[in-house]
Amino acid sequence: MEVGLQEVPLPESVEMIILRICHQQSQPPLKPYARSLLAAIGEQAAIEVLTTISSSPIKFSFSGYIRKLVLDSYPIQGSSVLAAYNYQPSPQAQKLLSPSTASGCNYNSSNKK
Repeated sequence: MEVGLQEVPLPESVEMIILRICHQQSQPPLKPYARSLLAAIGEQAAIEVLTTISSSPIKFSFSGYIRKLVLDSYPIQGSSVLAAYNYQPSPQAQKLLSPSTASGCNYNSSNKK
């Protein structure tokens, strides 16, 4: 499957929210994989993801935040898109996503009663 790495078309309603978030939170344009993730989940779901993002400050990257939310709520579509892009998270992102740090839980802990 060939992935268009330059421009992934999105509905105008989604584009408008992206532009607003970029402007309000001083974010660069989305990476192609993030646009593909939004396209894969459909207009209404993309609007919901972007609404969640717009209501809180972006701590790392806009594209990364989209990746996280899509993978959390739409793991099949998200994994499929990222596989097409041969996406590999950065070492920093891998630390944030590792099971030992997820939700502040430490699975290696010996807090057994």
